[in-house]
Amino acid sequence: FMVVFTSLSFFACKDEKEKEESVSLFSKWQLTEFVSNDFGIKIPSNSNNNVYWIKINKDYSFEGQSYSNEIYGNISVNTFTNELTFTKIDGTEIAELFDGELFVENLYKVNKYELIKDTLKLFYNDNQNYLKFKKGN
Repeated sequence: FMVVFTSLSFFACKDEKEKEESVSLFSKWQLTEFVSNDFGIKIPSNSNNNVYWIKINKDYSFEGQSYSNEIYGNISVNTFTNELTFTKIDGTEIAELFDGELFVENLYKVNKYELIKDTLKLFYNDNQNYLKFKKGN
């Protein structure tokens, strides 16, 4: 009985650890879509792996790239209520092109998040709109 219990608890811990690692907020996230009740789904203009991304660090700082500018700052997260806000956003100030301005403006509005597998959704506007990200490299 003891051997079975020990091996079951080992697998439970391993599964829990794998689950935790696979859904970690602390990662690089690549924007894939702007989603809105008003205009539906919008794919970011001129997107590639070098633009429209954020990397969330374990100290609740972040860094990223709009289309034209490097961005960085801090976030506040409550994992029990899934609240997430960008408390400080700074960066370079080159005139934005394409959807860079829309990307940064919406980060300021974010107040909730949902993290399922390799997809992060950052909600704003009373959860009517969100930025959809996939886990980056």
